[in-house]
Amino acid sequence: GLGCFTLLALVMLVRRMPDFLVRSSLWLGAWRRPQLRVDGLEHLPVDGPVILAGNWDHLNEALLVAAATDRYTRLIVQKDGDANIGEITKRLSYWSGLVLLPENATVEHWNLASESAMTTLKQGELVGISVTEPSAEDSETRVIEAWRAETGARVVPVFCIAAGSKHTPGAHVV
Repeated sequence: GLGCFTLLALVMLVRRMPDFLVRSSLWLGAWRRPQLRVDGLEHLPVDGPVILAGNWDHLNEALLVAAATDRYTRLIVQKDGDANIGEITKRLSYWSGLVLLPENATVEHWNLASESAMTTLKQGELVGISVTEPSAEDSETRVIEAWRAETGARVVPVFCIAAGSKHTPGAHVV
């Protein structure tokens, strides 16, 4: 009785929030790390398409940003060889919609990632992308402008402070 109800609730959660298992593994894994602090979450719109333009350099920082939001977030991350994420979390991340671009991403790679992001934005969800040095010529900046033009998505800057910094690590939504 109770076991069936628990299984049904888990299935419903995963259907509603495909990255539920990734979020859970990240929050459980966060117990071993410095505390994650999220500031400014009230600036994140509760509905409609949103682009999270972040400064993360590593996959683990991007995943923590996704875990800090309360909505489904498709992440587009440049491959960085980050060894701080366990194999199970990496596999769950792919299953839940992580788009991992190779270090030397070609136009084809960006087109596939952009197509995936557009689908997510048209569904009214979040897309996260790292924009470390925004400029008009930057491929990330051009991609974000194209997404905004087609979907009307709002862009929300996200500032990550890595563990080991003199500041408290966490995600700061500006």
